[in-house]
Amino acid sequence: MKCSNCHSEIGDGEVYCPFCGEEIRYVPDYETDVLPVKALSPKEPSDGPTGPAEPAGRRHHPVRVFLKTCAIVLLTGAMSFGLYKAMSIGTKRDYFYQKSAAAAAFRSGRYEKALSLAEAAEKLRGSSADLTVLKARILNSMGETSSAVSLLQKIIEDTPGFTDAYRALADIYISQDKAQKAADVILSASDPELVSEYSDYVCSAPSFNLKDGQTYTYSTKLKISADKGATIYYTTDGTDPDQNSQTYSSPIVLPSGTVTVKAIAVNTKGVESDITEAGYTIQVR
Repeated sequence: MKCSNCHSEIGDGEVYCPFCGEEIRYVPDYETDVLPVKALSPKEPSDGPTGPAEPAGRRHHPVRVFLKTCAIVLLTGAMSFGLYKAMSIGTKRDYFYQKSAAAAAFRSGRYEKALSLAEAAEKLRGSSADLTVLKARILNSMGETSSAVSLLQKIIEDTPGFTDAYRALADIYISQDKAQKAADVILSASDPELVSEYSDYVCSAPSFNLKDGQTYTYSTKLKISADKGATIYYTTDGTDPDQNSQTYSSPIVLPSGTVTVKAIAVNTKGVESDITEAGYTIQVR
């Protein structure tokens, strides 16, 4: 290799020329081949910056491009709409969709629509307890109370543990100012939570301070207690008490002999309790 400055022969691996001190540049020797340039005839189109020029006959006309774009958009829209309709039809044939829609229509006061949706749900899967309760509430709101009551009574008969049916029937009786009937329905459910929920419509039976069947040899008074605000009615001749019986206001002096005391309580809603009964023997010496 020769130094590019002084043209002296230098050894391989030298960084600087040992004769003139010039830095050695290791550049491979090569020759550049110059390709001949072809002259273009006036009829031949030249290549553009991104590739061969497109023949004049295949140029995309702006209107044609626009129409093609519109066709693609319309086709895509039609396919999307068709898919949406198919999914919509499938959804509307679903039992749970119909039932939920019926409940929503009922809450918004569209009772006829709600009834139609509830009946559509019935056709899909048949009657169920929760759907029948909804249908009964709808019918009651439409003024068809007797039909609603019949439906609810049938549910209670067929499905004794379905609390919503008791609640719906109690609500109907309460709206009719039939507190006693509402109380009877609530108590028949044997559900503590339901009783607590409708506590105003449930009246507990009175309690006696003396145990049933006791014998006393001295004058004895019987104390009767009931729920706060309730009125107590009682009898001492063995007959069943009602709201026309004697009103309890203070302890009762039990007469000599054998006596049967019966009592009921009536709350502020006019609901009567069950009868409490006890027998005593009084033998005053």
